[in-house]
Amino acid sequence: MTKFLKDFSTYLKFTAVFLVLLLVAAFDYYSFYERTRKIEFFEELNDRFGTIQVSIIKLEYTLDMFIVARRFEDTTVGLIKSDIVKLDKELYELVTNPKYFYLINENIMLSDGLVSIVEDWQIVKSEIGSLSEASTQGEVMLIHNAVDLKTILIQEATDRLVGLIVESRNQVLLETRTRVFWTIGGFFSVLILGFFFLYKRIISQAKEASMTALLVKSTESGSRFVEGRGVMGSLMADLNVMLDSIKKDGEVKIRQCEHFEEMADNRACQISALMAINTIAASSLSQDEVLEAGVKEVVGCVGSGAAMVYLDDEHGLRLRASNGVSKSFCMDGAIIPQFIKNLHIGSNSSVVVYDSMDEYPNERFAALMKQNGLNSMVSVQIHFNETLYGYLYVSYTDSGAISIDNLPYLEAVASGFGTYISYINRFRKEYDSKTFLEVLINQLPFGIAIYDRSGTCRMINSTHKKFLGVRSNDHVVGSFRVFEDDVLVEQGMVMSIKKSYEGYATEFIINYDPGAIKRFSFNGVPKKLRITSIPLYDSGGEIANIALLYDAVSEMDEDVGGAD
Repeated sequence: MTKFLKDFSTYLKFTAVFLVLLLVAAFDYYSFYERTRKIEFFEELNDRFGTIQVSIIKLEYTLDMFIVARRFEDTTVGLIKSDIVKLDKELYELVTNPKYFYLINENIMLSDGLVSIVEDWQIVKSEIGSLSEASTQGEVMLIHNAVDLKTILIQEATDRLVGLIVESRNQVLLETRTRVFWTIGGFFSVLILGFFFLYKRIISQAKEASMTALLVKSTESGSRFVEGRGVMGSLMADLNVMLDSIKKDGEVKIRQCEHFEEMADNRACQISALMAINTIAASSLSQDEVLEAGVKEVVGCVGSGAAMVYLDDEHGLRLRASNGVSKSFCMDGAIIPQFIKNLHIGSNSSVVVYDSMDEYPNERFAALMKQNGLNSMVSVQIHFNETLYGYLYVSYTDSGAISIDNLPYLEAVASGFGTYISYINRFRKEYDSKTFLEVLINQLPFGIAIYDRSGTCRMINSTHKKFLGVRSNDHVVGSFRVFEDDVLVEQGMVMSIKKSYEGYATEFIINYDPGAIKRFSFNGVPKKLRITSIPLYDSGGEIANIALLYDAVSEMDEDVGGAD
């Protein structure tokens, strides 16, 4: 046998061992997979039985409402029918699902229990079906008691099956854990045998080559392996060739690494600059402050001589932020008036590189740049959603100093400017609109209050605050809840108000005494009010709040209402 094994090469032996390990691993994987599926099926069975238990409890409750509480409405009958259909469907899926067939049939107690549940359920369905034929209350109660008895039996059988499923699942988990221990033990055993084989067949023979390698490492770069005969001699020759190749490649790699380090430092600076700009933009509502910080970061990252932001206004392109230019330039180059007509967004014109300022279309601005020692420039559009706001100009003192690698960074900065300008403009419009709306609501001649879905007051106008007898919002907004309004609760109007959360507008007239609200020290004068409750929809079409309109009812209004 030993001679037979020696006839095989080391590669064949490794291949054979690898195939054996692969087969063992595949078998273990399949075994673990089957056990995992078994555990998943047990969990699913457990969930399904839990659902059946909940459905049985719900059915019992609905039957009690129908028979004991004598609630014979069509709604209750519909609930009973839907509960029966749902339970039928759940039991049918449990019995007919093929993936549970093996689990149920391999355990006689589980299969018998499931059959018992199905049989009892059929009796329950039959008894419930006979309710329509019962002629007296006594017969109805007998049917109800029979159903109760069977549902109790079903619940007890379900509890036993759930316990049996949990026990079976734990048994599979225990078997899986034992199999894991055996697998780990076998793996380490094979690992030790493999290490012994490697040491005897390879490591011991490589020691001599390792000593030579240490000598090569510890001596000058000209040290080489001693070439000889045989396999190891060929190995030494190959190592010498490798050393020569490594030396050449190493010199190339060193130059590449220096270039990559420079690029990495540049990218790190750019990322840090973008984060700094975003931080300022997130904490400031000043457009000029964000733009000034942005151009400062740009000059520091790309090594340019100056950076400027020009934005559109009624006179042309106006200088809004700059860094690296003199005060005289800021005054003389504050506006580029005639160039505003060229504002447009083009798919290929987001970034324009001017290797010489003579290429810039505005001669006056180009001459002004050259007077300040700036001889080349990159122009980047500042836009958002096809709206062009202006340009980011990054200028250099040398004509050949513009790096193509920095253009994506400049585009990112300009894009960030565009996004910030768009959102700050939108914020200001919404803020002005909100302020106008609050002023309008406060000037309404009748009271109005806005409540969220929890019933908490979120806005109240001055007319209603005056009626309640409070001066500031602090006593009402965020603390007063309409569902806890003692006046509305006492007169049974809370349910009418809650209808507005379902999309209905309601209206009622009540005598309202602010002093009757116990939790708050309101000192308003009691009045008869017409209260109108209306839903308020958000932009997504959902009811986020409701509004209550409080209008005083005069005696004339009451007379007119009575005549109608």
